[in-house]
Amino acid sequence: GDNVVIPAAPARQPDLASISAAGVEVKDIDVQAGASLALSGKDLDITGTLTLNGTLKLAGNERVDIANPIAGNSTVKFVGQAAGSLTNALVNQRIFIAGTALTQFYNLTFDDRGQSLHSTFTTGADVTVTNDLTISADNDNERTTFSTGSGTALTVSHDLIISSGGASTAAIFTPAGSLSVGNDMAMSSAGVGSAVSFTPAVSVSVTQDV
Repeated sequence: GDNVVIPAAPARQPDLASISAAGVEVKDIDVQAGASLALSGKDLDITGTLTLNGTLKLAGNERVDIANPIAGNSTVKFVGQAAGSLTNALVNQRIFIAGTALTQFYNLTFDDRGQSLHSTFTTGADVTVTNDLTISADNDNERTTFSTGSGTALTVSHDLIISSGGASTAAIFTPAGSLSVGNDMAMSSAGVGSAVSFTPAVSVSVTQDV
């Protein structure tokens, strides 16, 4: 496979939506700060190393196999499908490091791009976010829903951010398992008909401000 470098400079960042194959294989990928790579439902096989200082965007139904641990201060962003919807897409069954499912993320973001059909995302195991967890709906008519599985634990080492903007948007977070936030938890909405929702089922621990 080829070595790929994705810089931040191009306004149009790479998106695998247009390829006809079910997926692609490369050796090393370097997604630089400010850059992004959108998989759009296509599988990705990295036989070497993913250096991710930018953003890896997943619809939520792909499989990403990486031979070596992810390097860099990465952001993994789940965006759903432009057309159609996913139901309870398992966050912890999308990325595999040397065959082991990834359950620890640096920045983890949910922002469903569906305008009429909306996806939902969930966890089926304990998940750790070592920096920020963001659940957002920033464009008109977006609805982003993230939940955690019953009996699982979600640990956020820094901030938890739930926000909606634009018209008729909603950002929804429903943890069914335990939740621990190491710093602040912030909720905000802006725009006509925008809303945020936080409905925990069990214990929540927030170290700093809510």
